[in-house]
Amino acid sequence: MIIDAHTHIFPPDICNRREYYCTRDAWFDALYRNPHARMATAEDLIAEMDSSGVALAFTCSFGWSNPDLIEVTNRYVLDAVRRYPARLRGLAVIQPTAGKRAARELGYCAQNGMIGLGELMPHGQSYRLSDIALLTPLIELVRHYRLLV
Repeated sequence: MIIDAHTHIFPPDICNRREYYCTRDAWFDALYRNPHARMATAEDLIAEMDSSGVALAFTCSFGWSNPDLIEVTNRYVLDAVRRYPARLRGLAVIQPTAGKRAARELGYCAQNGMIGLGELMPHGQSYRLSDIALLTPLIELVRHYRLLV
């Protein structure tokens, strides 16, 4: 069985309005400003998996700096996992600097079927992996829900 352990999916609106979302997040802009940088919806990912012989993929969205965008895209990943339960496993993205809101989001994602936390993006979300005080509440949730990181 071939498993892809690192994929990203985006809601169709983000794929279709890339330029707008580039104005909302500097790191997203740096990575996706180029119109040739590939972005995929859940259906795009499944089609690519089928053509490449990949049986299962771990997927997340993007480490947005804005918690609102994180929540919207986490909901999209949750929906994709529900639509393709034999093919996709979801990983929650959070913005650690959002504090209690980040903890609530991670709990929500875990309770609704995501199996892990990732992708961590300290360089794009303005925090440090060495910030123990910031990350401890989130790691406690990881332990509680037995999530992958």
